[in-house]
Amino acid sequence: MVSDTLVYDPGADMIRAEGNVKITGQDMEAVSKRGEASVDGTFMRLSGDVDAFWEGGLRKIRCDEMESETKDDDRRILAKNVKRFEDAEMNVVLRADEVRGLLREGVFVTLEARGNVKADTTTSDGRPTTVTSKRADYNKPAGTLVFYGEAKAVQPGRTLTADRIIYRLESGRIEAEGNPRIVVEMESES
Repeated sequence: MVSDTLVYDPGADMIRAEGNVKITGQDMEAVSKRGEASVDGTFMRLSGDVDAFWEGGLRKIRCDEMESETKDDDRRILAKNVKRFEDAEMNVVLRADEVRGLLREGVFVTLEARGNVKADTTTSDGRPTTVTSKRADYNKPAGTLVFYGEAKAVQPGRTLTADRIIYRLESGRIEAEGNPRIVVEMESES
């Protein structure tokens, strides 16, 4: 950990940092305005313009606050006011009020996004797609990103709404369940 100011608290066994904070760990790198970390490296909390990177930048989070806790080979993160979450493997850029994730060996295994979720992706047929919802859950073993609560997918010329929208990452396919509706814009004849 490096910063403009570092303070060690022996009672808490924590290092507190202020100004131009940079933390480099085994599988991640992060920068922020403020931060604190346990001396053993198992816990950190960052705030103020947080940018975190995993796997050489393949996975990124830009947010206001982030906590990370490591146990064995698992890293759990909690990020608040997420302005951008990007995972090149998922082919999705996501924003949300809160994101919780589980990483194993630098790879997100699960991810939960809550509040004002907005995701941008490209489907298998090359259509840019924006999906919004109240909640979204990523499950790597299932290969899905599932949107819940007033889920809406918008593509050029059409809008799909449903209680639940399932985005299959490998195929780029979108499925709708629970009150699905699609509105297709018809081209006007000139």
